[in-house]
Amino acid sequence: MIIVWQGAGILVAVIAVAALFAGDKVAEALFGPEASSAIHNLTVQWFAGTLTLALAVLLRIPRFFETESETKQEVVVRTKHTFFFIPVGVWAAIFFALGIVVYYVTPRPGPAICEVTPSAIAEMKQREHAKPGNRYVRIKAYWPKGARSPQYSIRPVPSVNPKTDYEFNTSEVKIVVLKRQVEMLQGAEIDFVEGKFRVNNPNLEGEQLNKWKRSLELEGPID
Repeated sequence: MIIVWQGAGILVAVIAVAALFAGDKVAEALFGPEASSAIHNLTVQWFAGTLTLALAVLLRIPRFFETESETKQEVVVRTKHTFFFIPVGVWAAIFFALGIVVYYVTPRPGPAICEVTPSAIAEMKQREHAKPGNRYVRIKAYWPKGARSPQYSIRPVPSVNPKTDYEFNTSEVKIVVLKRQVEMLQGAEIDFVEGKFRVNNPNLEGEQLNKWKRSLELEGPID
């Protein structure tokens, strides 16, 4: 794709990229760590809109003057600033409008399906904050070939897929599981003991185990 801009219009793209990284921090600072994904997405777009609006105002400040040969009067010469042929000021309005749209289309977190102990929550938060950009903790069950029992992958991730993921919040931790595993993880307890996560799942015991084994054998530890 060819990027087309005029004047300082390329700064719109720079602002959009910067907002993706800084917007989440702004959302946490304004609304706290439990802010929903909808709030985060809204903040990112409105942060970009605010910066773009400020840029548009700065670009309106006269900087160049020319003297007309006939009237001997100075006239202001303004440079056009566009990105993909759209003026910078209009891009600010686009970001604000886009923020409202993504706020309403972003799925909201559902009821908690697992019980997470305080020690597990503390470890999740520590791992989540270890790498900047991670806002969620993904829990995924799978069954490796040759293993005698199912395994669980519990790791921080930066984003979710609304089409395939189910999100719920618990004690400042945003947890994500696959929608196809919601029923299987319903009522499970997640604990952190002796340096390891342990999942006590009544759905994977006795006769219930055979119900899920085949589907878990098709799962992998990494998406």
